Amino acid sequence: MTRTISILNQKGGVGKTTTSVNLANVLGSKDYKVLVIDLDPQANSTDMLINIVDEEGYTFVDSVLEGKEEAITYPTVFANVNILPSRLDLATTEKNILISPKAQHNRLYKGIKGIMKQYDFIIIDCPPILNMLTVNALNVSDEVIIPIKIDKAAEKGFEMTLRNIKDMSESYDLDIVYKVLFTMVTRTNVDKMKIEEITNACDAGCVIHTHIRNQAKPIKEATYSQKSIINAKTGVGNDYVDLVNELLEEW
Repeated sequence: MTRTISILNQKGGVGKTTTSVNLANVLGSKDYKVLVIDLDPQANSTDMLINIVDEEGYTFVDSVLEGKEEAITYPTVFANVNILPSRLDLATTEKNILISPKAQHNRLYKGIKGIMKQYDFIIIDCPPILNMLTVNALNVSDEVIIPIKIDKAAEKGFEMTLRNIKDMSESYDLDIVYKVLFTMVTRTNVDKMKIEEITNACDAGCVIHTHIRNQAKPIKEATYSQKSIINAKTGVGNDYVDLVNELLEEW
């Protein structure tokens, strides 16, 4: 049975795309079939996972959402991981969906329902904003992972994201589980204190025990070289392996 996970925070710079890509990477290394859907017009997941020199010949998620093309996925630099890529045109697509007389909230589901059974996991890299793209992601998701970097802005983004997830779940009668993932964690007392505060404010069982440590250099190097961070013998790579192992125990 396919499990669909959206990675979402309405604040940028919290490790959303890094988490999407590495979650998929680790699952693929365990021989699960994984699809990454890049639902962010910035297309960072797309850039990290495939090399698109010329857009001709590719099917992008914006065309699928507008019903112009059937979903076609492409192999990535990681084993067992495919992607439905994004591009800047997706920003215009969101506006087109809003003015369309057709149903707006289930475009993504209609576009991918024919290929969902091909995958064990679908990871959706959402835009850092609540819009109709995000609504479409939530409507196909079993779970939402909210990455949080410990700073004041990220905390506000988390609170707003969580409130909107709960509102959307109620509005569309969705049964979505949310999980909080602390990213870019340091060993400072401030981080420890804030993590404890946020954990206490969350529903029971909704905080992921594994923390992703702050190691910018290996993440940046892996991003630019399109290489696997989990094979680079780095602490942050091990963190993502531990994250997947923890999640698999629950799933």
